[in-house]
Amino acid sequence: MNRSVLFGLLVLSLLMLAGCSGVIETFVAALSGVSEVPLVTTSGTGSATLMIEGQTGRWTLGAANLTSNVIAAHIHGPAAVGQNAGILVTLSGPQTSTSISLSGTFTPADVSGMTWDTFVTHARNGMLYVNVHTITNPGGEVRGQLATQEPRP
Repeated sequence: MNRSVLFGLLVLSLLMLAGCSGVIETFVAALSGVSEVPLVTTSGTGSATLMIEGQTGRWTLGAANLTSNVIAAHIHGPAAVGQNAGILVTLSGPQTSTSISLSGTFTPADVSGMTWDTFVTHARNGMLYVNVHTITNPGGEVRGQLATQEPRP
């Protein structure tokens, strides 16, 4: 992945953490075509971070070297590795680039099909994944399962 994209994600993550209080649960994913179902052959790679604090979700997403322009990015679930599931949170719409580097926030009102508590439980249980969809691979070009990290005080 492009060093500037990775550096940008790190800076955004640190800035978002600086403005937070309380316990932050952090989930990370490495995105690749190998994780897609079915597998996608691509040189595209990426990373995603989801931070949950109370009733707010904060996210960063970066992917580069995709085969075509990004058409969307989402958090999907509930699904284990190797399974597909519906869209729970939209992270991005169409982009005019074969890479993406964005961050944002969402609240319980932005989660489709389940309550906030259920969404958080699925995140804790490793049942959510991030997917970046492209023109060439509308079902998804790079994907990564969100995995928990230790809570931060």
